[in-house]
Amino acid sequence: MHISHLRFFSALAATLCLLVGASGRSLAQDTTAVTVPDNSRARSYGGGWECNRGYRRADESCKAVQIPANAYATMQTYGSGWECNRGYRRNADSCVAVVLPRNSYSTDSNFDRGWNCSRGFRRVDETCIAVNVPQNGYLDYGGDSWKCERGFELRGDSCIAVAVPMNAYLDTSGSAWKCERGFKRAGNACAAVSMPTGAYLDYSGTDWQCGDGLRRQGSVCLDEQGQASR
Repeated sequence: MHISHLRFFSALAATLCLLVGASGRSLAQDTTAVTVPDNSRARSYGGGWECNRGYRRADESCKAVQIPANAYATMQTYGSGWECNRGYRRNADSCVAVVLPRNSYSTDSNFDRGWNCSRGFRRVDETCIAVNVPQNGYLDYGGDSWKCERGFELRGDSCIAVAVPMNAYLDTSGSAWKCERGFKRAGNACAAVSMPTGAYLDYSGTDWQCGDGLRRQGSVCLDEQGQASR
């Protein structure tokens, strides 16, 4: 290898050693600069430190969270630093046992009554009352109310069968009906759509329009000469 090349690589290696050494000293200085107080640990990212579970930051120290009976410490940096155990709810700075009424179950929430009614029951004051589902009805998704089955409509507290006339069908709601294509509603029945010569059903299926070269006038289709289509 040429002597000039050897000198170049030697100089490059020396420069790299200096950079690595400076970086190492810098990291060492950064690490030693962080003072970690008792009951804390260095952050895994972002630098600095954070208090251990069960302690809260107070200036440059970590003080123990005063956890009441039937509660546990949280890692949250806001709020009280504790939450009540399941089956208990917060009452000022303490946790009191949740009194469950019949047909209910406890919840994890610390900010409400601490219980919900079981499916098929609904809350009335501090009790759970059975939902009275009528014939041809069913419990809804929430479980504390009911809806009528398809083909039945709500009337008062009952589910009454939908009377579907001839040439009609149940709509998507299942509690009403529509006329089939080619028929239109007439009271509680479906009457056939009456079309003149030269007409066809429109997109709705309950009315008509005239074909090409014809125009609608009243109940007939007229041609360019104003004569009724035949």
